[in-house]
Amino acid sequence: MLTFECHSLWPLFQIHFGGNLCYYLQKYTIKYILAAFVLLLSVSSCFKEPKVQGYIGEGIRLQGSDTMYVALGAKVASSTAWLDNSTRPCKFRIENVRDEKGNRVEGFFQGFPTRLWAAPYDYLTDKTLEQVMSKLTDATLTPLMINETNGQLRAMESTANIGLKEGEVYHVDVSVSNSKGSVFLEDYAVLKIEKGTGGESAVDFELTDFVNGICIVGKDDKGTPSNTFPYYDQINDAAPNFSTRRDNIYKDNGREKSMAIRKLSDEPSVGIRVYVKMYDKNGRLFNPEDYATYSTTTSYIDYSVNRRNLPQKGANYNPAAPDKAEEGLYMEFPYTPWPVGLTYSYIRGAIYKDFSNLDWNSLKADNKAGTIPKNANWPSDDYNGGTDGWYVRLRTNVKFYQPGTYEIVVVVPYATAK
Repeated sequence: MLTFECHSLWPLFQIHFGGNLCYYLQKYTIKYILAAFVLLLSVSSCFKEPKVQGYIGEGIRLQGSDTMYVALGAKVASSTAWLDNSTRPCKFRIENVRDEKGNRVEGFFQGFPTRLWAAPYDYLTDKTLEQVMSKLTDATLTPLMINETNGQLRAMESTANIGLKEGEVYHVDVSVSNSKGSVFLEDYAVLKIEKGTGGESAVDFELTDFVNGICIVGKDDKGTPSNTFPYYDQINDAAPNFSTRRDNIYKDNGREKSMAIRKLSDEPSVGIRVYVKMYDKNGRLFNPEDYATYSTTTSYIDYSVNRRNLPQKGANYNPAAPDKAEEGLYMEFPYTPWPVGLTYSYIRGAIYKDFSNLDWNSLKADNKAGTIPKNANWPSDDYNGGTDGWYVRLRTNVKFYQPGTYEIVVVVPYATAK
């Protein structure tokens, strides 16, 4: 086998290259390194960074009017945004809310505790506080929010808690971003603050209908089935002076002697407690154990939990100086606005089978003279009452927006509680 050692070739390299072997090695090594570097640059120059795809418009705005009228303490929503053909999805964000002097209003960014529905409420099955709470989730929300996807603004009940006043104007600036980039939209919306119908600053509740009545049930003197309301005092748009009388209720100014709705306390801070109180002509409380949903209708009783029947505590009720006692039919619910899903509430008192505790003659005379509010004229001169007795009845259409404790009060003339 022919073998040789590398070092035996070294003299030959020295003969061929002379004494400059190291020079040639360095020369060609550097040459090849430079060639490789140039090749790498030429290859990398073929790959260009792709251009950003998409489009974001400069004309994004609320559809329709950009003015949003906010009644203090009420939930109010704007329209959604026109995206100006911008690539979706877009993400909206409130950047600033300014007063008319340009100052940022930090109250709009303050969080307030609230509850949201995680599943639909069903008054037929959700009969306990635990059942209702299982469908609610606690959250902290700001008084003004924006839907990140469609740009809709929503004012919450907590607008009543940050010192806003009727007539003030605020400017909302938002940013919108998508795959293309972002734009800043100054004056995306203008908020005009309106007086809450529940008082000087906030909508505690909104009254649409309030009826205090006496119902005579059974058959009339001709044998025809009939429910007659010889006394029927109503505060609604079907009655005269609706706005004036509703304002009397809102202001609790004492001008409505037989009907009242008032807030007693700001507690609880989330949810609502309500007392329903029906008094006779002397200010004595009709027994709340007898309060029930009227006929085939529904009432607050059906849309609340933890009912309690609290007897009268002390002196007779005086409309001129209400004591606001914890008495009557007590109900509660862990969410506002309340009631959820109910428009009209119908509650009656005990059904009395005789008329010994009803001032029949005075009621008849006043009805026939037209000096009292009524839903029906007296049937006939010899009418002596329905075959199935009578009861007092309360009908309301009220939406309570603010958490707290309230009372709904009626004083029924001509009637005496037993």
